[in-house]
Amino acid sequence: MNTNLEAIVAVSYLVSSIFFIFGIKRLSNPKTAPRGNRLGALGMLIASLTAFVDFGFLQNEVFPVQFLWLIALSIVAGSAIGIWTATKVKMTGMPQMVAIFNGFGGAASFLVAGVYYQFLDVAQADTSDPAFLVATELSGLIGAVTLSGSFLAFAETAELKWIRNR
Repeated sequence: MNTNLEAIVAVSYLVSSIFFIFGIKRLSNPKTAPRGNRLGALGMLIASLTAFVDFGFLQNEVFPVQFLWLIALSIVAGSAIGIWTATKVKMTGMPQMVAIFNGFGGAASFLVAGVYYQFLDVAQADTSDPAFLVATELSGLIGAVTLSGSFLAFAETAELKWIRNR
């Protein structure tokens, strides 16, 4: 990747993180929360598009182009599910929805770490680097713990009977 493109990628990641920070800040007040959601969504869009450039999708360096339809389908499906749940879930169901969405984030981290670990040759990573292996394994572990903990939080907030309330 050339130096100009690397600079654009770095600035884009920085801009997306700024959108996330301001989005989270706006979520603290019910009046500004809708704007915070929009800022967070815009930050995620910028980060996602930047990741495509950063990982060489546009130059066909890492993954074949035939996987782009799967990525596009995933984005559309995830957006549709997010919009549907955002409009249908009542405010009293928000803790459960947050727990489930957090769990899906953990599942995504777990799956990405697993796939990345499985296909190290495809990613052309230095497999002898212990820091890389530890980071990949910790991502998977933290994702699995997040997934299970979030489902327990969902069960607790939904007052499911199989969880003893102390």
